[in-house]
Amino acid sequence: MDTVNYLASALSGKPWRGDGSNLAYTRNIFFENNGFCSLLNLRHGGGDDDAYISQIATAGNTAVCLAKDSIVRISPEDAGAYWLNMLRRRAWAKKQCRPYARRLQIWSSGMLWLSLLASVIAVADNYKDWTIIVLVSALQLVLWITLMLFWGKVSKVMTMDRLMLKVPGALLSQLIRTIYHFRVG
Repeated sequence: MDTVNYLASALSGKPWRGDGSNLAYTRNIFFENNGFCSLLNLRHGGGDDDAYISQIATAGNTAVCLAKDSIVRISPEDAGAYWLNMLRRRAWAKKQCRPYARRLQIWSSGMLWLSLLASVIAVADNYKDWTIIVLVSALQLVLWITLMLFWGKVSKVMTMDRLMLKVPGALLSQLIRTIYHFRVG
């Protein structure tokens, strides 16, 4: 889901992150920006790709390629250790990235929670009115089915595991994960 978020931002002209496994930039851009000089304080042996892209990428010098042959997959021997290390690296790197990404992720996750909270309040306040309960439930169902279909299409385009059934939990936990990773530091 993080990958989809940063690719969607890049496609909309606001690149802020990259994944070193699937990232390319020209030699000219690298040298014009003094390479990785500004990122010599890496703490977790990685994250430089995220922070570097956030520093140099613009709508004018960024392109996204989702061709099947352009996708690089990593299959680590110890997936758990790899995932924990990736979380540490990204937590550091996200603090180096543009605040646009933080605000967008917090806002979108917050709106999902607000929608859910408003629905619960509407149903609790009108627990005897079946019309309200059915209407609110139908609206929530439409919202979540739409999100699940969207993520299903995205996962198909990116040749990933189907994300449809993972969407509700992942989207609701996004707010907590985003606040944790972007806490003031």
